[in-house]
Amino acid sequence: MFNLVYWMDDVSGNLAPVVEKFLLTEEHLDDTERATLAEYLRNWAYGPFAGGSNLEFLQAKFTELVAQGDRNSIEQWCLQALDLGIEPF
Repeated sequence: MFNLVYWMDDVSGNLAPVVEKFLLTEEHLDDTERATLAEYLRNWAYGPFAGGSNLEFLQAKFTELVAQGDRNSIEQWCLQALDLGIEPF
């Protein structure tokens, strides 16, 4: 698990290349990259800085969309998070 608030704060060197690939290219993420990105987004969905009345909805959508692992599903979740004021990127 990434114990951080923002992806640029990761010191492992594993997260930043995955986020940059996701944000800056249309390339598909491999299984390891998807798992890395999902773990990071899970921190946003379930972290102490996530809150509000729609938090349960966001968490349910995390399980539904991000767990699918495809780019489109992850993008949908990120847009829903933005609607709730949560900006992981």
